Amino acid sequence: MLIGIVALALVAASCGSDDDGGASDTTAAGGGTATTVAGKACSGDPIKIGQIVALTGQQTFPDLAAGARAAVEAENKECRLDRPLELVQCDGKNDPNAVAECGRKMVSEGIVALVTSVDPAIDSALSIIYAAKIPHVANSASSTLDSTSPLSYPINPAAMAQGYGVPSIGKALGRKSIVYVGPDVPGTEFLSGIVKRTAADFGLQFKEVVRIPVDATDFAPYAQQAIATGADVIQFAAGAAVEERFLNGLIDAGVDFEKTTVVVPLSTTTPALVKALGSDADGVYVQGSQWPLDDTSNEGIARMLKEMNDAGEKDLGVAGISGNTGVHVLADILADLPTIDSASIVAALNKGYTVDRPEFGVSVWGTPAFPNDPALSQLRVFTKEISISRIKGGKITPVVDDFVDVTTDYKINK
Repeated sequence: MLIGIVALALVAASCGSDDDGGASDTTAAGGGTATTVAGKACSGDPIKIGQIVALTGQQTFPDLAAGARAAVEAENKECRLDRPLELVQCDGKNDPNAVAECGRKMVSEGIVALVTSVDPAIDSALSIIYAAKIPHVANSASSTLDSTSPLSYPINPAAMAQGYGVPSIGKALGRKSIVYVGPDVPGTEFLSGIVKRTAADFGLQFKEVVRIPVDATDFAPYAQQAIATGADVIQFAAGAAVEERFLNGLIDAGVDFEKTTVVVPLSTTTPALVKALGSDADGVYVQGSQWPLDDTSNEGIARMLKEMNDAGEKDLGVAGISGNTGVHVLADILADLPTIDSASIVAALNKGYTVDRPEFGVSVWGTPAFPNDPALSQLRVFTKEISISRIKGGKITPVVDDFVDVTTDYKINK
């Protein structure tokens, strides 16, 4: 069932160079494109870290790569490690063979850690990287290996946000029932199964699962099916393109988003999607393990945006937060190590490590967040916190003052 997380999380959801120490492209054997971003201000032997990102193919995440590059440039300007970071990036191309070659590239380059990497075929690389005892830091637990390997240290697991986060929103708003809508893939069975089990704990009646065929072109019937359940919470989780069509189906059916709570993932609710939906989507709730990009009062978001601007990075999107934060988290870890290598990183993290940054919910690596849950206890889930926002006037606006713990009572500012 864990494979289903891959199918859902990755439907969720560019390299440049300069002459002054910026990005330079090389081509790895097998067709994976590797990009090395070195420092401008630091000197000495570089500390190599790696990132595998789908930049070409059906599903791409250029903002994830751009956020990481901007963070490396910022870290090297500060030079707090007294050595430069060198980011080795590789395009997995949505291709298991290219992804596997990226994995071999990372090992041969001698990276000390993989950071915030995403590709639908990422496990083809992780099997190689984990065999070399190299950890994957600040990932999204969006593959089977990242969800289960002791070398995986995630900060935004989809299973927690969907399985507990959305039902907790229903409770906070005083709702009575919930319907789960998602693509007809194993991931929907896995995640809806968690919701079905937890709904009663949040005072909600679980109505049913509405499954959208992966080749569907008309989404009106599935919007109508969700409405017909009578549920006052409609939980949706799929890719951005599918999300837009489903929300338009609800809008066309005249759903009042003040009376019916519709909740979608932050990871798939891109600025482009919000713009495309327009004011008709005002009132839709958005939740996730990171803070929304539109709220520049958040220190972490403001820092990332400045770093992106300073680095001249143009691919600005939700995933950029993860890529940027991942590099800074890893740099924080490295700064405390007397010896910088993969084994030392793993040893330090296995003693327990807390990631507490303004742009992400708190994760405590080494302490399972849901030890008694039959599903989540088997996964690498170390956080209970989500952000909650609403679409308002073309922006994603927070309706909570800070991240909330989904296992506690909290207030939503309507």
